[in-house]
Amino acid sequence: MAVGSIPVQMDRTREFKIGMKAFMAIEKTLGKSVGELNLKKLTHEEAMIIIWAGFLHDDKELTIEKVTDLVDEHMTPAEITDLLSKAFEVATSKNAPAAPGIGKK
Repeated sequence: MAVGSIPVQMDRTREFKIGMKAFMAIEKTLGKSVGELNLKKLTHEEAMIIIWAGFLHDDKELTIEKVTDLVDEHMTPAEITDLLSKAFEVATSKNAPAAPGIGKK
C-alpha cells in the first residue's frame, strides 16, 4: 500500500502516516480491528493510539504517553480532528498523495 504522509509541526516536524504497520499497531493495542472503530465517536484514548501509531515509522521509540504530551503541547482539538480525518482520507485513497501539513509553522 502506497501511503502518503502528513507533516505535523510539534517539537519538530513529524511525518504522520497511516499504513499497514500503523493499522497493525492500532489493532494490537486496542484489541479490535480498525474497521470496528467509529471515527466519529473516538474516545480520547483511541485518538491518541491512532496518532501514536501514525508516528511510529518516524520515531520507533515513541510511546503513547509521549505522543499525548506532544499533542497537549502542540495541537488544538480542531487540529487533532483535522489530522485524524486527513489521515484516514489519505490512507484509504487510491493515489495516497501527501496531505497539507498540520500545526503551527
